[in-house]
Amino acid sequence: MPDCEQLTGVVRKLALYLRRNPEACDTTEGIAQWWFDGVQFQRQELAQALAILERVGLVESMRALDGHVLYRRSRADEEIEMDAKLDRLIRSDTGSSTQ
Repeated sequence: MPDCEQLTGVVRKLALYLRRNPEACDTTEGIAQWWFDGVQFQRQELAQALAILERVGLVESMRALDGHVLYRRSRADEEIEMDAKLDRLIRSDTGSSTQ
């Protein structure tokens, strides 16, 4: 099981990427390859980080026609509110705001 500090780092990196790239959408493999710019982490950490972001409403998953699961920033009614949530997550020192 990943440690809390590493998981928090993955959550924050995902939040930062989605803040900067609001139209991004990819599979876990694509996210690991393209969104993290060479940062090493365990795939289990990515899965847990995506689950946390999905649970708090910042990320949504959808199944593509080919069966792959894609993840993207949630389509909120209020874009400014979503940006503020992502900004708070990026700035947080702990993952407490994600739980």
